Amino acid sequence: MHSPKMPELNTKRLYQFQILAELGSAGKACAFLGISQPALTQSINRLETDLNAVLFDRTTRPPRLTISGRHLLQFARKLNLETENLYERLELEQGGQNGIVRLGCGARWMVDIIPRVIGTFSRKYPETRLSVRVAQMDELTELLENRQISLLFGTTTGMKRLMHHQVTPLGTDRFAVVARKGHPLHKRRNIPLQDLLQEKWIIGDPGTSSTMVLRQVLREANLTMIHPAVEMSDTLSVANTMRNGDFIGIFTTATVRNLADIEELSVDFALPESSSGAIHLSDHALSDIEQALIEEVKAAFGGHGGGI
Repeated sequence: MHSPKMPELNTKRLYQFQILAELGSAGKACAFLGISQPALTQSINRLETDLNAVLFDRTTRPPRLTISGRHLLQFARKLNLETENLYERLELEQGGQNGIVRLGCGARWMVDIIPRVIGTFSRKYPETRLSVRVAQMDELTELLENRQISLLFGTTTGMKRLMHHQVTPLGTDRFAVVARKGHPLHKRRNIPLQDLLQEKWIIGDPGTSSTMVLRQVLREANLTMIHPAVEMSDTLSVANTMRNGDFIGIFTTATVRNLADIEELSVDFALPESSSGAIHLSDHALSDIEQALIEEVKAAFGGHGGGI
């Protein structure tokens, strides 16, 4: 039995196709690529012949991608990203410092931990670039799965953890209900959860750790999820909003220590612990530089006095 012949794929033509598809204009693509329009047309025609597929609907002006063309564009983008990641990996794995480490973290990590780490890391490894993506955990997990970042620093409490995720624990802290300094609730001690339901809450997106913790506490008390006065996920923005109104929310105690004029309320119920870690894909062998970065985060985490 003979295997079917695989179509030949010329990566140069594939790249030219990607540029044309993304710019949507042959003139702009030729200017970007530094080639003539006849050369670009010939390249696209050859690519279609090689793949035995029509990539553009030429009955429209400008020509639009066919279904096959859209599939190929998606493949081309992924291939370019994988190629770029490969070169970066090879540089890091050979012990060089000229590569780039792509990491992601939640907004709370940018309050104190990651800025301090960037400072110390850049002094020790001046030739290594750091690319930092700040987003919610669900978005960061997707970036990790798509290999757009290689390390994810975040709260692992309540996180949807997959079998191919490798987690390096960094520490634990606890969540707390908080409000601005001078909020009327600070005059009370051991406030019941039921009383707090009447207050004005600021909570984040459903995927944020604080929102998941609040949902868990309410579920265990057989209470329904509250309707927040404000939905906001960025930690510094939440803190600034709290300082200007009688809102309450949930932070980790370590985060509270780094936010001026935000204080923990005294409540009569326990909130879960917050566990944090460095996450990478199991089939991604950490380079020495990435290991060094994790160690820097561990050191900053320990000096931070708890979790994040």
